[in-house]
Amino acid sequence: MQYISNKEEEKQEDEGGIEKLKALGDKNVVKCRNCQGDHWTSKCPWKDTVLAGGAKPGELKPSAPGAAGADGSKPPGSKYVPPSLREGATKRSDGPNMPRRDDATAIRINNLSDSTTESDLEELVRPFGPIQKLYLAKEKSTGLCKGFAYVHFKFRNDAAKAIANLNGHGYDHLILIAEWSKPPAHSN
Repeated sequence: MQYISNKEEEKQEDEGGIEKLKALGDKNVVKCRNCQGDHWTSKCPWKDTVLAGGAKPGELKPSAPGAAGADGSKPPGSKYVPPSLREGATKRSDGPNMPRRDDATAIRINNLSDSTTESDLEELVRPFGPIQKLYLAKEKSTGLCKGFAYVHFKFRNDAAKAIANLNGHGYDHLILIAEWSKPPAHSN
């Protein structure tokens, strides 16, 4: 069975919907899903910076990263609890067998010639103070120096002395660059 309607009735129904929208005027006909503003979501100024859960970056209160609530409970809205925060987890401490990374006394020496050896490097930095660790970067295939080395001194002031004296120092027909070692960038 097919119902036939009058074309005039259809026109009146369409105009009724348009009239309703016009009557609303500027009363938030459009609402953004991200920030609840009166614009389209695709035109939202916060669309690239909105965090999970719809909160703007400025709305979140800063807290310790990965920390639970003050009472030890999990943060609100979060389902995942890292193993270190789970009930019965033991606190990991840096024991004597755990290597501790202390770059406060490490320097990097750049622009070394390819004929530099570890004994040459040790001879170069020994006058500045006791050395804990010395690393000369070498090519695996040829065994030649790559042009840089890391030196860990026992004391920070010895490292500062070495930087002051070796930066700009001529060595093996090259001018050395000595600077504080930067920690490696961790990728997440």
